[in-house]
Amino acid sequence: MSRNDTYETPPASELQRLLWVKAGTSGHLDEVHPGIYIGDIAAGFIRTATSSLAGKVLVHCAMGLSRSSSLVLAYLMIHEKMTLVEAIKAIAQHRNICPNHGFIEQLRELDRSLHCPSKGH
Repeated sequence: MSRNDTYETPPASELQRLLWVKAGTSGHLDEVHPGIYIGDIAAGFIRTATSSLAGKVLVHCAMGLSRSSSLVLAYLMIHEKMTLVEAIKAIAQHRNICPNHGFIEQLRELDRSLHCPSKGH
């Protein structure tokens, strides 16, 4: 049975339990500088930049918890073919994230469109 036959996008309350699991911070990279705008082409930029052998990208926003994490979650879902839960768990291994409710709902909709096409939305 394929993942599409068994996977359902969890409710927002279950997704919130997966967030903010790493104790403390991971140092200076958790500090962000306000005023940097990623824009709509960020996922493509990340894909292009990380496609080279030494390619790395720092994604951040004013607080580093909601907007930037939502962007990276969407990137992982679209380009790395992860479910929303898989993407949250992958990021949570390295840092705390906390997308706001509006972003969570948008990510859930993306998750349904990518992984639950027969469910309708």
